[in-house]
Amino acid sequence: MGRLEIQPSELITAQTRQGTLAEEIRGLRGHLDGAAGGAGAAGDADATGAVEEFSRGWASNLGALDQALDGMAGNLGAAAGAYQKTDSGAMPGAGG
Repeated sequence: MGRLEIQPSELITAQTRQGTLAEEIRGLRGHLDGAAGGAGAAGDADATGAVEEFSRGWASNLGALDQALDGMAGNLGAAAGAYQKTDSGAMPGAGG
């Protein structure tokens, strides 16, 4: 079996990136709300309904994506902590 080496610092970097992506996705959802409001201001009921339906669908999917990214970020952070704890217990002085 080959050697497997985990760098907890890389897991923490990945955790931060995933969290940042989740925040950006949440920001996109806010823009969708603005698009729906803009369509309503145009005064065309059909266009407003179509844009609102489109926005709801995308907002729902983006919500699922940002939750998945947040979950992944949490898992990466937990893995980094577990590896650091294991390393410090099994190999004192190696914890990072």
